[in-house]
Amino acid sequence: MVDKPGFTLVGMTIRTCNKHGEVPRLWFEFIPRFGEVKNVINRNEAFGVLDNFDHATRELDYFAGLEVDIAEDVPEGMATLQIPGQRYAVFTTTLPDLMDTLRSIHKEWLPQSGFEHAKAPDMEVYGKDFDPQDETSKLAVWIPVVKP
Repeated sequence: MVDKPGFTLVGMTIRTCNKHGEVPRLWFEFIPRFGEVKNVINRNEAFGVLDNFDHATRELDYFAGLEVDIAEDVPEGMATLQIPGQRYAVFTTTLPDLMDTLRSIHKEWLPQSGFEHAKAPDMEVYGKDFDPQDETSKLAVWIPVVKP
């Protein structure tokens, strides 16, 4: 478990069901622009934020971003996102296993955990050791939780 105070991201966003690889494409557009983001707290950590999932259309809002201490002079084509302070259950996975990991967390772990999903977005956290070219490279999945 991780307790993270509220924080701000600057990055790029899409609404998608990721049927045609829109999420990886967003990262490929955003990564070369990391240097344009000002006031970044840790350039070796990026966040993928999943929110507003629609069960009927399978669409969600996906935000690829970097944490900043102050969101100012946001580059053209980018946006800010405020993430509320929250407790997160943290899981480790790889890109090839990401969707199965999310499914298992929501369908198996969460119902048996004694926690409920909080009204906050799920997140993928990509640390300094993450390499998208290496299928065994690890990333973290953060699930917002509360005690019922």
